[in-house]
Amino acid sequence: MSAASSPERSTGSTPDRPRVPSVARWGAACAPCATAKAKCLRSNSKPGSKCDRCDRLYKNCTEQVHKPRKKRQSKPSKTKQLEERLNRLVTSLRVTGNVSGLPKHPEGDLPRRSIVVPNHETTLPPGHPDFLTQCRSSPWQPSSNIDVGPVQIPEVYNCFVPPTCICRAEPGEAPGPPDTDDNLLAIYRGEMAPHFPFVIIPTGVTASTLNATRPFLMASIRMVASIRSPRSMRGQMYRLLTYIADHMVLRCERSMDLLLGLVVILGWFHHHCIAHAQFDMLVSQAACLLGELGLKRGPSLTERTRLIVMRPCELKQRTNEERRLLLAVWYLSSSVSLDVQQIDPMRFSAYMEQCLRELDEAMEFESDVHVIYIVRVQRLAERISQIRANEDWDGGLGLPKAPISAYASSFQAELDKLVDNMPPILEDKCKHSKPLHADCYANQLQIS
Repeated sequence: MSAASSPERSTGSTPDRPRVPSVARWGAACAPCATAKAKCLRSNSKPGSKCDRCDRLYKNCTEQVHKPRKKRQSKPSKTKQLEERLNRLVTSLRVTGNVSGLPKHPEGDLPRRSIVVPNHETTLPPGHPDFLTQCRSSPWQPSSNIDVGPVQIPEVYNCFVPPTCICRAEPGEAPGPPDTDDNLLAIYRGEMAPHFPFVIIPTGVTASTLNATRPFLMASIRMVASIRSPRSMRGQMYRLLTYIADHMVLRCERSMDLLLGLVVILGWFHHHCIAHAQFDMLVSQAACLLGELGLKRGPSLTERTRLIVMRPCELKQRTNEERRLLLAVWYLSSSVSLDVQQIDPMRFSAYMEQCLRELDEAMEFESDVHVIYIVRVQRLAERISQIRANEDWDGGLGLPKAPISAYASSFQAELDKLVDNMPPILEDKCKHSKPLHADCYANQLQIS
């Protein structure tokens, strides 16, 4: 290639390019540019001069004030969160009771708690997470027993009920019980328990023993047995309702003593008022207390205990007293639902049928025959009432239904079978009372 064809190299200097403004170092940008997160360019390098952006926008170019940066906190992983939840569950189980299979903390690690005194015949083992629902957080003191003296009824007691009803107690001082505790307990055993045999006090239990172990039950028996003095009954009823509000609502007490007392109060509530006063509320509270004590179903461990506790304690079997209480609350709920029609009844479950069979097999008391009989008759009356209520409703499915006459004949045959198989001990007591109640519902079903 010839030298002529090659490009000539310029020997002169390159022309000057326009100078690019310098960008401020990190942290040296002015406050307006840092707030706007814009580049802080400075064409004028003189001290105190504005940056290009502030000069163009007529802003006050000031230095930014540096604050200490916050350290980023690492988010805990899901594994760590799960471990913390398990630790909290184990701690709650350990505080609740001595759970088998869990190591105990050395002394001083956990705060000391008040002494836990279980009620008589608790239904859950000490390792059960719900054990405290059947225990008292502190032992009963003599001053904790319900007073038996005169009571002052305030004017606000049942002030929203009709003033002419018997549930509107006269304000003022009401006398105490008209008799001694032993005599009142004897009245309950001999004259009242045979007609409502869901709460039975054995013969060997004295009034003082019952008052020491189950004070609310003894106070309830004292009230219902004071039938000779209606004024005293209403005063004692006010005291019992105050006790229920204090211990069940404010202190969240859950015990067999409260449930037994509620059943006794509700069984003889016709001495007060069913339409206006606290009857529906007390029935609902008794039903809630059944569930919180775990008596609505057979004894079983919760899923939390089965997952965490390696060797859970053996569960105690239900006692006949607990079976009677379950049937009593259902009977009261069903009766008030059919007669007063203000609340819905409890559902009659397969476990209730099992309790009936177990009471029939054990036959601990002679009165258990009466319990089984009145529950079965009440169950029949409830089924008849449900057929009458759902006569014109098919659930929106449009399916054909059997005629009412078929149900009526079936229910009448079942009622006749119950009457024919009635034990001799109940023939004089119930021949014309409870079967007549169900017979009225059967006749109403035929007429409708």
